[in-house]
Amino acid sequence: LGSEHFHNHIHSSWAWAMDTPFKSTKLDSSHFGGSRTPMVMSWPAVIKPDAIPRSQFHHLNDIVPTIYEAIGIEPPVAVDGWQQDRHDGISMMYTWHNASAEGGKTAQYFEVMGSRGIYKDGWFAGTTGPREPWNPNYTRMKLWDPDTD
Repeated sequence: LGSEHFHNHIHSSWAWAMDTPFKSTKLDSSHFGGSRTPMVMSWPAVIKPDAIPRSQFHHLNDIVPTIYEAIGIEPPVAVDGWQQDRHDGISMMYTWHNASAEGGKTAQYFEVMGSRGIYKDGWFAGTTGPREPWNPNYTRMKLWDPDTD
């Protein structure tokens, strides 16, 4: 799709609409824009379906640790002689049979093109970063509770 001469992207109005109810888009890490997306996990032989959404905080980097735990393998220490970094994420398997389990992920850092955000123990702090064209050196952090604010 496209080539080195194109910057394929969706129209900004659709980017904003698809991030509803969260503020901003994927290019703004400060408000979960585009990064707080529902996920469905299905494994009928193992996960008993129910209608209870899981509200524990997780991130994309939790998918591989979940797969590794689910199939019972340890991540490789080296591949073809190259040392592997440890995974930053955690397994989400603990949510499969306990919808109300306490969240296992305590911290996650986000950064995209100067906007930054950090989730820590149920709280989120973020800033839009140096992308304000009228004031590139200004940084203002916002702290909020994603479950109640």
